[in-house]
Amino acid sequence: MIFRMSELFKTVEKLHNLELYEDLSLLAEIHLPNEPSKIFADDNELDDDQKGFFLCCLANACAELNNTSQALRRYEMALIYLGNIRQHKLKNRYENVLNTAQIRFLMHKILLQNKQEEEALHCLESIPRTELTPKVLLAMARLCHLLAKPPSQCTRSLFNKRTDAPNTRIVNYFKAIVKDVPEAIYCQSYLLTAGALKPSQQSPLSTSSKTRSSPSNVELSKDFIGTFSEASRIWAEAKQLQAKKQYMDAAKMLDNQLNGLNLRFLLEQALFYRIAGDQQKALACYQQAHLLDSTNAEGMDTFASLLGTHYNAQQTQRELDLLAHKMVHSNPRRAEAFVVYGWAARQSHRMAEARQFAQRAEQLAQKRGRQRCEALLLKAQLLFDTKRHYKEMEMVLADALHNDCTNTAVYALYIQIFMAQKRFGEAQRMAKTSLRFVGQQNHQILFLFAQSLADDPAGGGQSGTEQAVVTLEKMVQDGHCHSLELLLLLSRLYDRQHKYDKAIMLLNRFKESYGDSRIHRELGDLLSKTNRQMEAMGEYGQAMNGNNPDTIAKERMIALMGGLTTPQNVTNAAFKNGSSGSTSNNATTNATNTSRSSFERAIRVPPPITRVTRRTAANQHEQLRRLRGMGTYSATGSPEV
Repeated sequence: MIFRMSELFKTVEKLHNLELYEDLSLLAEIHLPNEPSKIFADDNELDDDQKGFFLCCLANACAELNNTSQALRRYEMALIYLGNIRQHKLKNRYENVLNTAQIRFLMHKILLQNKQEEEALHCLESIPRTELTPKVLLAMARLCHLLAKPPSQCTRSLFNKRTDAPNTRIVNYFKAIVKDVPEAIYCQSYLLTAGALKPSQQSPLSTSSKTRSSPSNVELSKDFIGTFSEASRIWAEAKQLQAKKQYMDAAKMLDNQLNGLNLRFLLEQALFYRIAGDQQKALACYQQAHLLDSTNAEGMDTFASLLGTHYNAQQTQRELDLLAHKMVHSNPRRAEAFVVYGWAARQSHRMAEARQFAQRAEQLAQKRGRQRCEALLLKAQLLFDTKRHYKEMEMVLADALHNDCTNTAVYALYIQIFMAQKRFGEAQRMAKTSLRFVGQQNHQILFLFAQSLADDPAGGGQSGTEQAVVTLEKMVQDGHCHSLELLLLLSRLYDRQHKYDKAIMLLNRFKESYGDSRIHRELGDLLSKTNRQMEAMGEYGQAMNGNNPDTIAKERMIALMGGLTTPQNVTNAAFKNGSSGSTSNNATTNATNTSRSSFERAIRVPPPITRVTRRTAANQHEQLRRLRGMGTYSATGSPEV
């Protein structure tokens, strides 16, 4: 049995160094009073530095065993002995453990464990400025980011001022870290992204060793520069482009020979493409990253959200199920995993389970950042599927933007919510505001902006349509990404302006690359309006012969062949009346008749009813009945045998 305090001190030190915290805690409970101030009441054997170190050992054991209140009391008592040492200028033989920065840092970790973030920040701020260490500065920066006040839930007040401006305190903390530790890449990356680090200050991320003439600095980072100089330079240039909102250029900067085998480069490139609105390239990068490391969870929530909004439902369901299966085995309790589960359940129309997964993901992703933003995006999407609770959706999306103000998918859903409520003016203002955060060339936002202009009945009429057409034409000319919805919207706006030739030329240009039934049906509608029925029938036939036969195209083809009263026929009649007496139009009519006769010779179809004007009503009914039972049609309009 141990009786003397000096012997007890040696035993405590030994158990602490061996990290036998259960033994240390039980030993203290047996031999010492519970109140820290009474431990050394009658002891004169130990010096103040030994007493402080003794209390730190006991506090560390309590912290490891989740006895947080006892740990905090013993840390505070250790600080009192440390104050006595400094006041009387006594020797401190345990300075690596018994110092203000270390003790306060351990206390802040306990406060964070108790979800006392503000108290944790105050605890770190009480450390003297001269004793701040890099890890303390980084912890203070994280807490400042975490405790940033969210904006008002009102949409108008949310976007009256910039919310992506870097926090001055965080910037100062990171600058202090970089000054002491030039190799702190994470801190330099933040400063580059925030535009707070000039090129001359970038060391060693984007500059060579010649910028640091001090021999000690050169020797300090010689190995670092020799190993990572090229990758660091590429990374730094991409971050500089990110600071300028040039996300597409930043993504292309990371597209190099290092990218194929570098998971970090792939994830960052996918993020840039996603912010820039290029969903296809973002999907490709996330797929490659998942193949490179299937156990990685970072970014897989974003990958799932991109898959969940993909147009190919069958492929989406298969990939989401595979991704969820991988997450179950590798990262079953992470927030990203529950986001993946939620998107997979939504795709399978299991909405109740999807909502439960979204709620669990939100609970796990408590810290402010992209992870929580993706969880809130899933929650908002599930609410949007119900076509109700629009006010709640706006509150959820406002919280999501507070966590990540560069999430293009959140802005897109916000705009769609306004459009669903016929609030086209707010949708347009939201689109303009979001372009400040995700770049002025974001095609996903620009498309929604044009769509809101086209659908807005009070948006200036013809001027709104013209503005939408100009926006869409510029997107087509840029050639970064062409979505089918973009092409169909532009062709319909051309149709609204009676610019049929431009619409037909546009759809003919892209119909082979897409091969979608909708583009063939739209082209058939336009051709029928310009009195080119035979070509229209051919397009309708291609729309019916695709992987997903278009029933609307079949109905319109039957109507066109049967001479029924349709909007196309009304347009054709006006077209014919307006073109009578014109030599050029006569030539067009002759060419149409010639193509019609050659078409009739090439295929075997019953003669169109429009050419037989004296048949009885019974014969016409029989002819239409046979046409409806003919099934699918070939690309030229003839029935397949």
